[in-house]
This record gives sequence, C-alpha cells and structure tokens, in this order.
Amino acid sequence: MRNNLKRLGIISIFFALVLVKTGFAEQNLPYLHSIRVENKNTNSNHGVITRVSLFTKNPVKLSQQFPTAKVNVHKDRIDIEYSKYLPTPINYNKRYLHPSFLIDYDEAIFKKIEKEVSNKIGVQVGAEALSNYTFSLLVKTMDRLYDAASIVAAQQKGDCSEHAIFLTAMFRIFKIPAKTVHGIVLRFSKEKNQWTGYGHAWVEYYEDGRWQGIDPTFNQKVDNRYIPNFAIETEDMSSSFYILNQEASYGIEKVVIY
Repeated sequence: MRNNLKRLGIISIFFALVLVKTGFAEQNLPYLHSIRVENKNTNSNHGVITRVSLFTKNPVKLSQQFPTAKVNVHKDRIDIEYSKYLPTPINYNKRYLHPSFLIDYDEAIFKKIEKEVSNKIGVQVGAEALSNYTFSLLVKTMDRLYDAASIVAAQQKGDCSEHAIFLTAMFRIFKIPAKTVHGIVLRFSKEKNQWTGYGHAWVEYYEDGRWQGIDPTFNQKVDNRYIPNFAIETEDMSSSFYILNQEASYGIEKVVIY
C-alpha cells in the first residue's frame, strides 16, 4: 500500500513540476530554470556581491524572507544589501529530524546506505562528508523531475533537486536537522565575462545554533551568491503543489547586481 501511495505521489509530482524543471535538458545543466541577470557593478565581476535587486510580482512577500538584511521594498522589486548567505527565516524544529513522504529515509534502502557511510566515514559524520558522499554517488542528469529521497537512492541520479532531497535525508539519518531550499544561484563566467542566474535547490542544516547552507550538486558551502526563496515546509503527498505555489508566489524574474 505504501509503495502504491509513493508511486501515486511521485506521479503527481511529475505532472505538477513539469513546467518548473524544463529548459536545461538539452544543455545538461543541473538547475531548475534560468534567471535574467544584469550586472551594473564591474567590481562584482570578481565574485563579490554586496547589493542586488530582485524583480518580482510580490515584493512585500519576498522581502519577508530576509529579516536580517537591509531591504528596501519597491513596487516591482526589492533591494537587498548583504555580505553573507541569508538562510531562510525558519526557527529550529524537531520535525527537521523526522522522515516524511518526500524525505523518506525510513525506507529500507537507506539502511544499507547508512551502514555504508558509517563504515566509510566513521562515527564523526559531518556536513561536508555527507555532501561529498552525495556529490560522488549521484550522476548529474536532467531526466528526473522531482523524486522522493528513497527513489533518488535507488536511481542514484538527478539534478539539483534530487541532490538536495537526498542530502536532506542523509543529514536527518545522522541526527542533523535539515531542510531542502529553493532559490537562485548567481555564477560568473570569466570566459564570457558575465553573470548568469539559475533557479536552484540546496540544503540548509542546523549546526552551532544556526542554519547553514550547503550545495551537494557542486559539493560546496553556499555563500551570498545563493539567494533562498523558500524552504520546503510541506513534505507530504501535496509537496509538489506546495512547491509550485511557492515558486509562483515569489517568482523572481530578474536580478540586478550593483
């Protein structure tokens, strides 16, 4: 019965998110979608970002995602001044340790993975070691749409969302509170001398009394080039519709770097 429900849920996720994760299959880029970026500060060509404008249809709601930053709200955008990564404004909760429909690390396949990681890494399993394991295990591909963690474990492939979902499960297995985050990432190409922006997914984990970010798709800690939109707060069978609603609500259409 549970497997049938899982299949039904994954089918609903497939159809609900087909419009979110399109446009990169032919480019083989492990992102969700592209974001328009304008660069108005030549100093930021070196990867230093201190101020951005995020153009959106709902600037007031988006501004609430950055309570610790200096934010100015305008009719069509918000301006943010910041120097480090701004985690999603969600307090610690024990549910970020629990399994769910989407983060289903209580499935049998994870018993084998937990044993393998424990034997390989030892008792001191930390964030970077788990990110490195995820990065090494999963093949980067765009032929998945939005799999639950156990399916990612079985298929061992996917783009940024599969990497983030799987790493969230791995954190929780080893008693590290974690959540999957959607947002945008800004990347600078030295060859093209330009910035690009992409819809992306990564993980926030709770350690040393605060939420920190890590990107298993590229196996690196996040910095202020990562701008979170929302964390996935609904992890049941309706998670796909929650994600679509959140994407539509925040809807960052363009980023200007100053």
